[in-house]
Amino acid sequence: MINEIRYIKHVLFHPFDGFYDLKHEQRGSIRVALLIMAMMLVLTILQRQLTGFIFNVNRMESLNIMTEVLNVVVPFVLFCVANWAVTTLLDGEGGFKDIVIHVAYAYVPAVILGFIFLIASNVLTLREIAFLRYINMFSALWVGFMLFIGTLVTHQYTIRRTILVFLLVVLSMGIMLFTFILFFTLIDRFVSFISTIMQEISLRQ
Repeated sequence: MINEIRYIKHVLFHPFDGFYDLKHEQRGSIRVALLIMAMMLVLTILQRQLTGFIFNVNRMESLNIMTEVLNVVVPFVLFCVANWAVTTLLDGEGGFKDIVIHVAYAYVPAVILGFIFLIASNVLTLREIAFLRYINMFSALWVGFMLFIGTLVTHQYTIRRTILVFLLVVLSMGIMLFTFILFFTLIDRFVSFISTIMQEISLRQ
């Protein structure tokens, strides 16, 4: 596992070789992928609570761990499932395990730069807020680049096919999210309807 963790550095700075070896040379694993996502979750909570008070707009006392977990897990799971569904239809060569690993490894820049953001927010002044914005922007670009290269290498696509896959993945994520929201809304309405009927019955008795 230590060797797998050390290999993250190679993936960050040599993404083409790195993602290829993650799949074909078994240089990565699900356990390291889960470790990365656990660090992402911890970082999200720490940023919410410990970001410098000048830049922190959150109410410390209203922390909800479940909400923070969902904010990290839901996008990750949605992207992996959508990626798997789309690439299966478009003859991608990567399996679901390969997708989970390469997506998790793509999150590493967000973890590294996220901790830098957390530390910097406690030492910078309001006039230097642009520096924090640059960190967030660079983090998003780096993660997006890693996701793009990871998808390209894992599924052995061309650049044009990878762009098409990304557009379809985003569309699929939107459809799945809309379906989930609609489903739970209907369930909530149905439960409320049954509860109202039960109350009516109990009052008539």
